[in-house]
Amino acid sequence: MSTWLNRGVASALLGAVLLFASSASAQVPGGVGIKPPFVNGDCVKASGPGVISTTGAPCSGGSGTVTSVNASGGTTGLSFSGGPITTSGTLTLGGGLVVANGGTGASTLTTNGVLYGNGTSAIGATAAGVTGQVFIGNTGAAPSWANLTSLGVTSLSFGSTGLTPSSATQGAITVAGTLAQANGGTGNTSYTDGQLLIGNSSGNGL
Repeated sequence: MSTWLNRGVASALLGAVLLFASSASAQVPGGVGIKPPFVNGDCVKASGPGVISTTGAPCSGGSGTVTSVNASGGTTGLSFSGGPITTSGTLTLGGGLVVANGGTGASTLTTNGVLYGNGTSAIGATAAGVTGQVFIGNTGAAPSWANLTSLGVTSLSFGSTGLTPSSATQGAITVAGTLAQANGGTGNTSYTDGQLLIGNSSGNGL
């Protein structure tokens, strides 16, 4: 059974919803209501534990004044200048976004350089390369550009072929030695005019 009260106070059920009609009673489903008349625009509020009341006046918002506005970039590397603002003004953003917050941490980068990671520190950039150079890695250090002529062969072997490198290990390499039979050679270094080449299991006989 519903309990009807004049406009003012009514006990409400926890979680109930207040329903309004233009000329009917305001009723909380479950048996508690607030009986008209209502003033157009009246506000309904909770005035205590389990209690609903009308204000008897239209709803209106509050007002306030912000006396000071400022901003901080925290640990991002960004900063703000121009604050605090107490009347009017502009906050200006500056600084550089650090790596930990998705930035590069760098304020300038070499023109035409290649960027490389540096842990949580600012991203680095190589010097600009020149025509003909290649990009190479350096163990434990930043990568760099190098000329092809400076990229020498540090080790060269022809195995059991009988051939050997007889000059520098970079640039044009000269091959010396005698190609063995097992690798398609004769194993010989000279022949006498008129001799015949005869094959055998160990080499070529003359």
